[in-house]
Amino acid sequence: MAAKNHATYYKKKLPFICTPTLTLNDILNVGDTLIYRYAVKHARKQEIKRLEEKELLEFIEAIKKENLRTACKDKEILNMLSIGVSLDEIFYSENGELIFEYTIKDEDCKRLQ
Repeated sequence: MAAKNHATYYKKKLPFICTPTLTLNDILNVGDTLIYRYAVKHARKQEIKRLEEKELLEFIEAIKKENLRTACKDKEILNMLSIGVSLDEIFYSENGELIFEYTIKDEDCKRLQ
């Protein structure tokens, strides 16, 4: 129920600009999972394809690190994670193609503390 209420409340505030390069466009609730869909500005699929594998991994890791740090500072998110809700974080290019995705679980935030 907490996940459903969270998604319903925040969906009304979208799109939400998280950083100059990251915009949250959608939140969906599916069972005990919140699905967050982000657009990565200045990242077109053809530009990403030109990155060397190491550069791409560094790009993804930087976004994941900042995203995880932000999620794990939010008391409401921490409470939901502690009762078994997980966060599926999905990142798309400006033209709507999947760049990467990952899941945040309670243990991920505990590792940061």
